[in-house]
Amino acid sequence: LAPPKAPPVAIGVFLTLEQLGGMRATTADLMAELVKLKRSDVIRWIAAISVRVAEPNGMGHERQREMARQLLSDDLFAGLNKWLRNGQDWNWTLFHRRQMWFLLQMAVVACKEDTVACDDATMAKAIGRIAVMVNDVLHVIEPQQDGEEWKIDYHYCFVPSIIPILDQADRIEILARAHQFWFDLPKTAAIAKRFHQCNAQEFASAFEMKYALSLERFYLIAVSLWSGFQNHASNNASPLLLESDQYLVPHFGKDDTARAMAILSQSPDRLACDLFRKPRQNWAVDSSPIKANPIIEVFPGKYACPDIGNLHRYLTEGIYFLLQDAYVGDRFRQLFGYLFEAYINNLIGQFGIESDVLTRTFWPSPKFVGTNDQACDGLLHDCDLALVMEYKARLLTTREKYAGIPEVTWKGIEDIVAKNASGGKKGAFQLASSIRRMLTEESVVSGK
Repeated sequence: LAPPKAPPVAIGVFLTLEQLGGMRATTADLMAELVKLKRSDVIRWIAAISVRVAEPNGMGHERQREMARQLLSDDLFAGLNKWLRNGQDWNWTLFHRRQMWFLLQMAVVACKEDTVACDDATMAKAIGRIAVMVNDVLHVIEPQQDGEEWKIDYHYCFVPSIIPILDQADRIEILARAHQFWFDLPKTAAIAKRFHQCNAQEFASAFEMKYALSLERFYLIAVSLWSGFQNHASNNASPLLLESDQYLVPHFGKDDTARAMAILSQSPDRLACDLFRKPRQNWAVDSSPIKANPIIEVFPGKYACPDIGNLHRYLTEGIYFLLQDAYVGDRFRQLFGYLFEAYINNLIGQFGIESDVLTRTFWPSPKFVGTNDQACDGLLHDCDLALVMEYKARLLTTREKYAGIPEVTWKGIEDIVAKNASGGKKGAFQLASSIRRMLTEESVVSGK
């Protein structure tokens, strides 16, 4: 049976146990199945499935059917084929990252390590059934917008629901961006001068003082972990428990490895306690506990990665928050604002001309002549067209991203891109004021 052709937009439905097997699973049903399984086995299989769905073709119908053959019982796989034969033209999936995140939470709460283990073949079918049971639960608890507001303004309500999904999307440029942020740009004369003017420590020295580990060493250990888990998944279908003594210690030493893993990892018991102890927005989409510590120490010195995408993004977002904790107050955010502006100017400058040898097309941080008023963060000009840009490094808060409340999410977005308040103009309002001055023929000049 050939799978239906996926629509061009990567939005669709996840299939549930009710759709494949005719019986809707409840949270109690899910917990009853999980308590039969050994905790470390469940975590290993979550890691194995997560890394596959995070691959570029992981959500495609071909890969999903391949995983279904491996993980679903004969009756559930027959249910999938029946669902497809009914002419369903939806983009569909069985296994996905939000499902694995929710299953990880349930596993660390419900499963015990002293439960008798089962063989891999039995475990694969058990995890497959439990995964589609999770989809039944997610269908009920994921943030949903009800009522007339959907009919009045569909886009207003749709955006807060889609942001948590996009927040999990991997980005192929993460490695390059991370190296630019933490190592290349801080060494440039302009950023070094900013640090000196602010009387602030460099990122590397602040990090080492806080964590007793060099930033570069920590970065390389995190990259090595990501590479190790990714390489194993590309060449081996079995779940991996990575042993630090074999994989990391020979290259980085015992002390540095221990310090790095203390930052990167957490035990299943700690994760279970944090799920109840720390405030969160939603069990279905708020994955902040695993973003803070993306590695699970299943046994002493043996680690699983329940979401390879979160480990990859940790190279930028995780290190961002580690550095924020290494500085006092808002000092780091101020410094990062300068760095982020330099990063964007560096990228855009590769498509424009800053020199005066040829006709200039790009002006970073231009000011109005005779004043210290910045016209914008960057200006691209070609013939009779000018692109006036304002860069924003501010992230949406956990509540703004995960609460699923349109008013909260849009308030956060508007605070970033367009704010006109007593404290000053931001984003679009700031640009509007600058454009008005430009249209009255006030000249702008760039220091570069």
